[in-house]
Amino acid sequence: MKKNGFTLLEVLISIAIIGGLLYTVIYTITNHLAILERHKTITVAVMLAREKYYTIMGSVMTESKGHFEEPYGAFRYDIKETGASIEGTSVVEVIVQGEGEEVTIKGYKRRGISNYNGDEE
Repeated sequence: MKKNGFTLLEVLISIAIIGGLLYTVIYTITNHLAILERHKTITVAVMLAREKYYTIMGSVMTESKGHFEEPYGAFRYDIKETGASIEGTSVVEVIVQGEGEEVTIKGYKRRGISNYNGDEE
């Protein structure tokens, strides 16, 4: 007797193997897309925090809160400036929160500086 084609068992095993491979590929792609979206959010938050940090280096402030303009309306910032243990300096802390992530940038600011390039007032 001559056999043509596959048995039902062979077909079921093939479908199970292909299903397992497809599940693995789809899970991996979905996981990497989620990681990519998180990294994008963190990158945007870091860039916004740096922008605020360098903007306030030339100004005198102790605390400020607010939201960024569109297209970054989902992000908000909190700026705190406190005295440091070194005389004539203060600690500037910029916290940016948005889309479930939080980024903090801290730095020292010398009092009497008009901008971050070191030009005196």
